[in-house]
Amino acid sequence: MQAIEFTQPGGPDVVVYKSVPKPDFDPAANRGQILVKNRVAGVNFADVKVREGEYPSSVPNRLGLESSGVVEAVGADVNDIRVGDRVVGMGGGLFAEYGIVPRAYAAVLPDEISFQTGAASYVVGLTALALIRRAYPVKAGDWVLVQAGAGGVGSALVQLCHHLGARVITTTSTPAKAKLATANGADHVILYTESDWVAEVKRITENRGVDVVYDAVGQTTFRKGLEALKMTGTMVTYGDASGPVEPFGVHDLITKNLTLVAISLYKYISPEQPITELVNELFSFIHQGVLSIPIGKTYPLSEVKQALIDIATRQSSGKLLVDI
Repeated sequence: MQAIEFTQPGGPDVVVYKSVPKPDFDPAANRGQILVKNRVAGVNFADVKVREGEYPSSVPNRLGLESSGVVEAVGADVNDIRVGDRVVGMGGGLFAEYGIVPRAYAAVLPDEISFQTGAASYVVGLTALALIRRAYPVKAGDWVLVQAGAGGVGSALVQLCHHLGARVITTTSTPAKAKLATANGADHVILYTESDWVAEVKRITENRGVDVVYDAVGQTTFRKGLEALKMTGTMVTYGDASGPVEPFGVHDLITKNLTLVAISLYKYISPEQPITELVNELFSFIHQGVLSIPIGKTYPLSEVKQALIDIATRQSSGKLLVDI
């Protein structure tokens, strides 16, 4: 089968498109797992972090954290997914024709949801729901600041917070991305490349500040995000696309009685703590038209290297997909 590997941690040049053996799958040995013939894979910024070596991994290794496809085999103890089911899931090495996915990280796709929509919405949709339901429960009337509101998770957050009745402010880098964020329901869009976005947040909220900041940018936005919060506000960090947050003192939180929450979607999921509730809500929101993840571009499997360049350099908006 064809797959994407990286030979060592590094830049785009370590990514290789090559023929590799199809995964061996034995129901007894692969207990609690499923073998999926992949149809579409989603591109995530975390794929870049894996390639760069920020997330520990042996090398050579395969890339790809999310895909949709058809179940070819099921392991022992998997009783609610059958061969032939259409599924979407998270795992490792899923930029490939076949992949093994833990049952706890997979879900059967409803008939009305395509492989493309499934792969585009699964990680970003579940992440957004974890952010607004568990990290900081958004309620009607809240002032919410979403950093990078035209990206995958950012777009989902803007739509869901708008649906819940929050007042949504978001930051983007270009007028085209600002237009997308507005279409998704943002009440105010700030071009951070052209203005002091903290001053703009304070102006919009009449010097009050926002109730919550959702930030996956990291180093370049975190400290300013604290300034944008109201007294007793909450900073939710779920990534560091611009680099790790620089060390800071607890005093920076105490002065405004701020709360800091850091989350990882994968840490919410285990056989003991399934995400059935979030998955059901995700599929329901998609079916109702509440949530629609814009697809920015679709690449063939052989061009995953370029897809990772585009997401890393922010030369894209919406969700990037790989056709397998």
